[in-house]
Amino acid sequence: MWMTLWKKEWQESLPRFGIVMGVFLLMYAGILTASFNTSAFALLLGFFAVGLHLVLLLLLWALSFHGEWRSRTQWTWLNIPAPGWKLVTAKLAAGFSQYVISIALLTAVGFLAMRIFASGLEPQLRESIEMMQSVLTGFFPLMLLALTYGAVFLGLGLVFIILMARSVKKVGWVIGLVSALLFSYVYSAFNQSSLYAALFHHGVVFDAEQTMQNVTSGSMNFQLEIDQGASIYAGQLAVEMLLIAGIIALLSWMVDRFVQPS
Repeated sequence: MWMTLWKKEWQESLPRFGIVMGVFLLMYAGILTASFNTSAFALLLGFFAVGLHLVLLLLLWALSFHGEWRSRTQWTWLNIPAPGWKLVTAKLAAGFSQYVISIALLTAVGFLAMRIFASGLEPQLRESIEMMQSVLTGFFPLMLLALTYGAVFLGLGLVFIILMARSVKKVGWVIGLVSALLFSYVYSAFNQSSLYAALFHHGVVFDAEQTMQNVTSGSMNFQLEIDQGASIYAGQLAVEMLLIAGIIALLSWMVDRFVQPS
């Protein structure tokens, strides 16, 4: 049943995903063209593309969930003989798989553009770009995780607001928005506390300082950039995954108990 729901979500979302990818492909064509011309515009477009991916899941998931009411298929969706967790996770998984495809394309274009850009520069400047590329390659797991982490939580937050708006008439969206903002503030404060570090900063998965030393051969100019620390810990990953699972469980419970088709 779950796979059938997932395929259904993919088929229904394919037109809008095609539009999104079309926009990105035009942007990537601009990045590559600017790179051939060694124009700084390539860097500007690159940052813009990364920023769009931060809100990509938010867009895909919002269109998927809100689309049931917009297309007046909510009665059919809510009455599918399947538990809420299957209905919710099928939509989330379809959107996330599309996000992964888009991120893979962004990564390929980004590194290709850097190579093209560096090839058109003078040797001294080329060395700087190649050093930057080495740093980006070394820190790619950290940057990808941070981007995906932000995208997932923004997307889940908006899905929560949408479902809350369909659970409590008139003021549901206000309750959802305030609840999401309050939770984000409290958890962010906890995430930066010494208690969080003591509980979950165990088992280094990615050592930022060591990685920087490896890719820059101990260059102090780059070393200063990571004095605050940006490592990834196994305990940290575990608690964040549990939090995501808890939010998805909450969304599923809302679909089973409170979400109204009208």
